[in-house]
Amino acid sequence: MKKTWISIGLVLVFLLGGGTCYYVAERESKKSKAIVYHKHITEKDYDVIVVGGEPEGVSAAVSAARNGMRVLFLEKRNALGGLMTFGMLNYLDIPQNEKGDVVSAGLFKEWRDMVGGDKVNTVDIDEAKQAFLQLVQQEPNITLSLTTEVIKPIMNGNKITGVVAKDEKGVHTYTAKRMIDATIDGDVAVMAGASYFVGQEDIGKSDKMAATLMIHLHHVDWEKVKQAAKEGVFGGGGATDTAAWGFHKVLTAYEETEPNTNVRGLNIGRTKNGDVYINALQLFDVDGLNEESKKTALDIGEKETKSFVKWLNNSFSGFEEATIASVPDELYIRETRHISSLFQLPVHDLWENRHHWDDVAIGSYPSDIQATNKGNTGTIVLDPNQYGIPFRSLVPKEVNNLLVASKASVFTTCSTRT
Repeated sequence: MKKTWISIGLVLVFLLGGGTCYYVAERESKKSKAIVYHKHITEKDYDVIVVGGEPEGVSAAVSAARNGMRVLFLEKRNALGGLMTFGMLNYLDIPQNEKGDVVSAGLFKEWRDMVGGDKVNTVDIDEAKQAFLQLVQQEPNITLSLTTEVIKPIMNGNKITGVVAKDEKGVHTYTAKRMIDATIDGDVAVMAGASYFVGQEDIGKSDKMAATLMIHLHHVDWEKVKQAAKEGVFGGGGATDTAAWGFHKVLTAYEETEPNTNVRGLNIGRTKNGDVYINALQLFDVDGLNEESKKTALDIGEKETKSFVKWLNNSFSGFEEATIASVPDELYIRETRHISSLFQLPVHDLWENRHHWDDVAIGSYPSDIQATNKGNTGTIVLDPNQYGIPFRSLVPKEVNNLLVASKASVFTTCSTRT
């Protein structure tokens, strides 16, 4: 299922607030051009604390600030955008309903307009990071603290009232009237005692969907790629000035060199700068909750990337001079935890294109299950028109004063990008 940005603004209007951001110093990251801001945070109590710099976290923080809340925004990485920027998952499938209306609107549209608008399929990574940062910086009610990791929650019974966090200046305690967990894996919710299931355990399956390492290339002749799609090379596909997709016969034409890897049909995006990104390399049996497992998979994926690009050089028109531009910092892990919530969005709500009385977001994209091993290719379960995601799906059962706004929100089907 396409992951949907969660807009929290509608559910925060009952809070009160005002405040100021503090930006003190900056330096450049070793692995990217993103600026790291180190804060001297003078305030310790806020209306809302948002943890997690994923797009959902940006949306939650900005929505809260625009509704008058004093917001503390904590992110452990050195820039915003999460998986989209650090995993280089920057290919934008803009979900539309049967009328052709784009259903991912609101703050997501504001961000898209900053990076090129609805007609752009692939965005530049550094431009994407800067746009996320700009959305946050322009809100005076947000205090942003990057390179800051939450160590533990502050609990009063089953009510979360704040967090203990560590940055480069030490350990700090922050409190708030409301908390929002926008981490990929629902880390804050789990530390606070929320129950959860992993992957497809809710339907009795322990299989893990494939993880993906994105492939970032320079020196691709895009006109040749478009022509290859038109001429049916490796099964052909579709192509525009910014994207190409299909080429399903690559699956059988290319022979992998590393264990537990597979290259499927290609989803290819091209930025305005000529950078090319390919979503195709699958890595199996990766435990997204285990750092060692992810590190091993990254190493294997990097080796397989080298082999695959060499094959592209010799076998695919347009890639003769292609070189690896960089390797992502993170894997695309399609799902890990799903926090048990007041309402688990069932798959039949997608079949019925159902909306709910407390919807806070709209989804519209084919619901799919990715391959779990080399013996299967995955499947598209259904292709809804549009459906609603209710507020109750963001509320953990066991923890009060907390919303979970990420792919760790509870669905009975998989919540992923494809």
